[in-house]
Amino acid sequence: MRRALVPVSHRFTARGIIKRRFDIARDAQGKPALFPEPDVSRKLAWRNLAFWYFNPLFAVTLAVFCAVFAWLLHANAQIKGSTLPEFLRGADGFWGRVSNYLELVVVTPAEKPDARRVARSCPGCRGAGSAR
Repeated sequence: MRRALVPVSHRFTARGIIKRRFDIARDAQGKPALFPEPDVSRKLAWRNLAFWYFNPLFAVTLAVFCAVFAWLLHANAQIKGSTLPEFLRGADGFWGRVSNYLELVVVTPAEKPDARRVARSCPGCRGAGSAR
């Protein structure tokens, strides 16, 4: 018998979503069988905050990337006649601001193509004579 692969998010019963329970395995003494120990794991997790110190080139690369992207967003906001903070604040609510942000990501400074100019640049194209 073949079964279809059903993702965890689609496992339903007649009453609703199946609630799954996860138990941590225990060792012979009854303690949780975890590696590394929880306190060691916490120390290692705090060490993640020092990632920039151990990898300075990555930190510089990420900072430059973020600065260039913010500069491009600000330039796109200026094309719209505003600044980046003003443009993002200009919308109502969270989703309005997300919409404004996405609008800045896809804005282009180029003019809409003029049919005559396109026709002149491509004399062999169909319809080129009608645009003159």
